[in-house]
Amino acid sequence: MTASVTIHSLVRNEECWVWFALKPWQRAGVPMLVIDDHSTDQTPQIISSLKIPFQASQGPSVSEIRNKMLSQTTTEWFILLDGDEVWNDAMIDKFLSHLKSVPKNIIGIFLETRNCVGDVWHYLPSDSGRYRLAGHVGHLNIRAYRKKPGYQWFGQYPLEYYGQKDQPINADPNQLSCFPGFYWHLTHLPRTSRPGTAGFRRQVIESGIEVPRSELPEVFFLPRPDFVPNPLTRRSPLFTLTAKIVTPIKKLKRLL
Repeated sequence: MTASVTIHSLVRNEECWVWFALKPWQRAGVPMLVIDDHSTDQTPQIISSLKIPFQASQGPSVSEIRNKMLSQTTTEWFILLDGDEVWNDAMIDKFLSHLKSVPKNIIGIFLETRNCVGDVWHYLPSDSGRYRLAGHVGHLNIRAYRKKPGYQWFGQYPLEYYGQKDQPINADPNQLSCFPGFYWHLTHLPRTSRPGTAGFRRQVIESGIEVPRSELPEVFFLPRPDFVPNPLTRRSPLFTLTAKIVTPIKKLKRLL
């Protein structure tokens, strides 16, 4: 029995990773609502290559767009999927099973993120994360939400929240469930070739934890269109050298 769930994906200028973000969920057969928020790079073309229907943004704010997606959702759960978030196939299966097992009082499910630095072959240690959810600390994100009457999105990006007015769901730990897994977050890697856009950010420089090939998402090794960038490109020698210098300093600061 498949969990009653819909993917909500709101993207803007995510040409480097959006193909890898959407493809695993498409292969898993999960319904998707995808909205492109005025991308100026190849993001729309890449989504079209997957033959996934998508809409153009018609809302002035992220919360309004997300509430529009909510109004179109008929499933019990919805999962937020950004264009720089990539899941392993087995983790998707386990996450969907987890959705079916949580009690009715649970409204949100969070998990760890592996935040890549320099390339997909390295990620930040969990002790560098400072998010706090239901007694857990680290690189954490709520990714599944139960659709409930009276609950919607409030606030402005990047501080929007799901809940009731003035009461985000993460304010009550009893409404949250921790899933014992992770997904890959490419937020610290270039997400677009377009300078001056939301997807073009300053990189975080740190050595990170090295990843064996066997742990990387399967989608990174699938055949892809020529215009989809290679996800496996290694960090530059300059990045590696700089990271070796600054990483001990960053680790010391985390202990203070």
